[in-house]
Amino acid sequence: TGPWVAETRAWLDLDLSVAPVKGEMLRMRLPGRNISHDFTHGLISLYRRGNDEVWIGVTREDAGFDESATGSGRQTLIDGAARIMPAIRDAETIEHLAALRPMTRSAIPIVTVAAGWSNVFVANGGGIKGMLLAPGVGAAVRDLVVMGATALPLPELVAQGVM
Repeated sequence: TGPWVAETRAWLDLDLSVAPVKGEMLRMRLPGRNISHDFTHGLISLYRRGNDEVWIGVTREDAGFDESATGSGRQTLIDGAARIMPAIRDAETIEHLAALRPMTRSAIPIVTVAAGWSNVFVANGGGIKGMLLAPGVGAAVRDLVVMGATALPLPELVAQGVM
């Protein structure tokens, strides 16, 4: 359900503290040789993709359910990336993307058996690191399904009173 988890409230009686956070990203082509490594400084990262593409991410904005890419987001990404690699200002923009990510207040994902259910599992709220956290979250859900418990520390659940 991602950032649209509030829609489950009516049929599962769950009230999870997850909100949408908009993130923007650029796919660019550098003139000449591509970068040989990934670079990160603060929220801004440059990721080598293929022989001639670099992906630049990421912004983080509370924008409700607005998924539109913005000029200010593009400028933030280019300015941030240029601090890491000035040549990025000469790169060709291939694509400008924006997407919503589900995020908890603490930025720690919720992973649990839904209160009042034995066959409903919650894995949500990974935010801007959701894809990076997905293997650990998936392992925790597997543990919950197979063994009924997980060794993953889940402080967000205690704070929200879900467990």
